[in-house]
Amino acid sequence: PPFASPSVRARHAEEEKEEEVEVEEEKRMFAGARGELEAEKLMSRELLAQRFAHENDMIQRLREELFQKSRHMKSMFERMDLDNSYSINYKEFQHGLERAGVRCTEAEAMRMLARFDRDGNMRLDYNEFMRLLQNAHDIYVHDTGVKAVSELGGAHQAGRVWGSDGFN
Repeated sequence: PPFASPSVRARHAEEEKEEEVEVEEEKRMFAGARGELEAEKLMSRELLAQRFAHENDMIQRLREELFQKSRHMKSMFERMDLDNSYSINYKEFQHGLERAGVRCTEAEAMRMLARFDRDGNMRLDYNEFMRLLQNAHDIYVHDTGVKAVSELGGAHQAGRVWGSDGFN
């Protein structure tokens, strides 16, 4: 603020710098999560089944928590969109998971966000969030030959697998 005292301006500048550092860290984490998703095509069926089952459990707990508060999808989205930006950023997503009692690492939360973030903007818009709640995975595993998530050992039934030629 132009008319603020020097101490207020200094505090404001420090807050802006901290926010820039956080944004850069989120970008780094997002790139790492995208790399993990790409590496899934090299994973064994057993490891994929474990990962998908774990993610499915986390999404189920989030869905149950949101459903207890509201039965309307739009209201569920609004409960997660804390800054009313019409999208859910990483912090909001992580906060929602924590509120639902989901225990996961920062990397797991970012990987789930990246999995459902179809446009790569590090945020979930309404449609992407609905896909997450419906657990409609676009699991990118070209070379596994998997035709459905259920083929991964039965550990998890939700979603579809994305192959090189589209949904298999």
